[in-house]
Amino acid sequence: MVGAVNQIVLIAKKELGYREGDNNDNKYGVWFNLNNQPWCAIFVCWVLDKCQLSNRLIKSAGCIEIEKWAKTKGIIVNPSLTKKGDLVLFDFHKVGKPEHIGIAIEDFNPKTKTVVTIEGNTGDSSRTNGDGVYQRVRQLADIRSVIHPKY
Repeated sequence: MVGAVNQIVLIAKKELGYREGDNNDNKYGVWFNLNNQPWCAIFVCWVLDKCQLSNRLIKSAGCIEIEKWAKTKGIIVNPSLTKKGDLVLFDFHKVGKPEHIGIAIEDFNPKTKTVVTIEGNTGDSSRTNGDGVYQRVRQLADIRSVIHPKY
């Protein structure tokens, strides 16, 4: 498990700085055969695929579908239990559904009530439809659910 988690973090970190082209054009969307769309979930699927762990997550471009699938598998954990390698779903606008996903690269910090993530399709101008792959520090209040895949 530790080896798989470290590999996920390593692959995700290697993507830091990647920027999309016009109209959400990106290599992850090309890989998924669904380019020019919001691609945060596609990025997560791509990372797991590169680690040969694609069977640990439904292959989906949609955060809502990913969350529903994870609930049926019983792999949702309390956000305060987030561990490195977990998949973090966010509801930034408090709309009652996941609108973005990232990969935790550190365990949840109980002192600051934050988790450090790497996310695709985020940026300075938009948390949910940005321009690239960034490392972020996210507040507990923005986390909707956390998926703890069985790596």
